[in-house]
Amino acid sequence: MYLKYFSDGHISISTGSLDKPDGLIKFLGHIWIQDTKDGGASDFIPAIRGERLKRWLTEPDEGEEAPAGWKSASSTLKPPSKTDKLYGHCHCRGVKFWISRPGEQSKRAKSPFPDLLIPYLTSSPANPSNEPWWLPQEDRFLAGTCACISCRQSSGFDITWWAFIPISDITLENGEPFRRYFGTQKTYRSSPHCTRTFCSRCGCTIFWDGDERPTLVDVALGLLDAESGTKAGDWLHYQRGRVSFTEFAKNRELITGLEEGLKAYE
Repeated sequence: MYLKYFSDGHISISTGSLDKPDGLIKFLGHIWIQDTKDGGASDFIPAIRGERLKRWLTEPDEGEEAPAGWKSASSTLKPPSKTDKLYGHCHCRGVKFWISRPGEQSKRAKSPFPDLLIPYLTSSPANPSNEPWWLPQEDRFLAGTCACISCRQSSGFDITWWAFIPISDITLENGEPFRRYFGTQKTYRSSPHCTRTFCSRCGCTIFWDGDERPTLVDVALGLLDAESGTKAGDWLHYQRGRVSFTEFAKNRELITGLEEGLKAYE
C-alpha cells in the first residue's frame, strides 16, 4: 500500500491502490535503473503522452542518467543450453525455486484458452487443440503484462508482469518437483477461478494459479534472478502486441505509454 522512509518520514503510495488516480498522478521517469542490469521496464515505457521519461540510475534528480538501451557491464547474454537453470526468489528468500529450459515436457501443459494473446472478454478463448501458446520460441517462455483489476488491487501496481511457466519446468530449491504453496507463501482467492500467492514475510507477489490450467502457472517476473537482468531476455519472449485487460486500466496514460513502448521495442 505504501512505503515509509525512516530518514525523513515521507511515504510513497502505490499508485495501483488508488481508485481515482486521474489528475493526481504524473509519471516523470524511472528510478534505480542500475539495479535492473538490463534497463528493465524503462525500455518498455520510454515516453508518456509523447514526452520522454527521465531515466535515473539511482535516486531521482541525483547522479547519472541512463541513456536509452543502457545495460550494466555485468549483464551477460549466454547461448541457451538445455542444462540452464534460472533461479527465482522473493526479497526475503522465503520462497525459492528453479526454472529449467523448455523441452518436450513443456508442450504437455494444458490450457483451455490462449491467455494474454487475445482479449479474454471480447474474443473466443477456446484452445481446443491445446496449442502451446506459452512457448513462442523453442528455448523461451512467454511473458507479458496485465492491467486487470485483480492484479492491480492485489499487488498495488498498475502493471503486473508475468511469465507463463509449465509446472514441469519448475523445481524447488532442493531439487524436489514443484508443489503448490511452499516456503513462506500465503494464498488469496482473488476470484472464483484463481488463487494468488504472496510471501507472508516480505509481501512479494509469487504466482497466479488458475483452476482452468493446473499444469501452467503465472510467475511474477520480479522473482527471476537472470544473469542478463530483470527482463531475463535470454529466457523470456515478451508479448508486445497488447497489454492484457487494458480496458480496465485506471492510469490510462501509463498503460498507453506501455502499449506504445512495447510495440516499438526491438
